[in-house]
Amino acid sequence: MKTTLPIKLGIFVLVLFALVIATCLLWTPVKIRYYTAKLKSGDPKERVAGVDELLKRGALGQQALAGYYGCSNEEVEFIKKYWDNVGSKIEDKGDGSGFYPILFAAIKGYTNAVRLFIEKGADVNARDDDGWTPLHRATVNEHICTTAFLIEKVNDLEVKDNYGRTPLNSTGMFGCKDAAALLIEKGSKMNTKDNNGWTPLHSSICSNNEDVATFLIEKGTDVNSKDNDGRTALH
Repeated sequence: MKTTLPIKLGIFVLVLFALVIATCLLWTPVKIRYYTAKLKSGDPKERVAGVDELLKRGALGQQALAGYYGCSNEEVEFIKKYWDNVGSKIEDKGDGSGFYPILFAAIKGYTNAVRLFIEKGADVNARDDDGWTPLHRATVNEHICTTAFLIEKVNDLEVKDNYGRTPLNSTGMFGCKDAAALLIEKGSKMNTKDNNGWTPLHSSICSNNEDVATFLIEKGTDVNSKDNDGRTALH
């Protein structure tokens, strides 16, 4: 007995160690599946909790997040980078200093990041130093999916920046025909004027964006609307 007891104890320790290792290896995938399931919840708090936990679980958790939302690894990295500070301005000079994360997400067209940041508590109407909102930013970068999502989230499609420009006004300036079409379809007003009295038609013509101008005319915009200097867009 004296010679076999140490051997038995050694075998027991090895078996116990193997069981612990196996449990740990199996436990991580189980937890990832559990937290991924939270993303399907109808409760935003549960979805946020799921994202919280998946981001804590390294590469496997991030892969699960990317797989569930069908987004790129870069977008998941972006979400992870700003997840704990969605309501604070970015100070990193290389990452759009002075922007809130939701604005930067809109610029990049990261629709899932925008959605999750809002659920985490970000302001859908957050503004940059020019008074641009996430909707302005998504629109002028012609990220149609992000624009469509934000249209459903904001209360006012006529929100104006510091220069009096609505998102639709800005499409004329930057030549974003598809975004303009979507905004008009959802109820944006074609004849809203900015601080200079310019309508989207004025902006599109003065910026040489003929496709937007033609589209606005075809949709019935007022070609006789005058700016603050008494000029119409066509004269």
